[in-house]
Formats: sequence, C-alpha cells, structure tokens
Amino acid sequence: LAESFKDSVFLFFLLLIFVFIFTVLGMQLFGDTVTVWRPVRFSFRTFWLSGYTVFIAVSGVQWTTIMDLTVQATNWVSVLYFLSLFILGYYMLINLFTCILIDSLKHYSAYNVNVASEESPDVPVITVGMGS
Repeated sequence: LAESFKDSVFLFFLLLIFVFIFTVLGMQLFGDTVTVWRPVRFSFRTFWLSGYTVFIAVSGVQWTTIMDLTVQATNWVSVLYFLSLFILGYYMLINLFTCILIDSLKHYSAYNVNVASEESPDVPVITVGMGS
C-alpha cells in the first residue's frame, strides 16, 4: 500500500497542476463574462471561484451547465476549453487514479496469497484472477 500511496501522491500533484493551469486559463479567457444576472455558484471572476469551477467540471458534475452559461456569455469557441478540460481531467486523470487504486489492490491480494502460503505450506493455495 505504501507504493500505491507514493503513486497517488504524484498523481495528486499532477491533478493540482492541471487544475491550476485550467484555473488561470479560465480566468484569462472568461474572467467576468459569466455575470451575476443568473444566480450561479461558479464563475471565473476570482482565483478561488475559478478553481472551484474547474474542480466541478473535472469531477463531472454540472460541467455542461457551466459550459452552456459560458457559451451564452461568450461564443461557441469556449466549448473547446470545456471539452479539453473534461476529457483531459475526467477521463484521463480520474481514470489514472482508479487504475492506481486497482493496481494497489492487486498487489495487496498478491501479498495476502504469499503470506497465506508461508503460514501453511502443506495446504494448496487456489487463486482466482484475471490472466497471468
């Protein structure tokens, strides 16, 4: 588990850098375009609100609503920003995190099999797995 924690820390820093880049990019591109004429909890006005908005989009919750309001306030080119944010953030980084967790469970399962075989060497250990 310590090895998977090490990989998770690197992935966390990668996600943090990714969110920072898209936060600053969103502030520069959209800034005050999503106005308060509609009560929304997301905006690109300040760094914290922009970071919150990017985090919402990366997590996959209401990213289409944010994109729709931004397209109404600017133009259709902002769709490229949100599609790249969602595809890179959600499908790549979140799935990478899931792969690290699954890989750590695989190593944990292999460790338990080794410990069980060392404790009782005359009892055969039957493992069920996927391939190899």
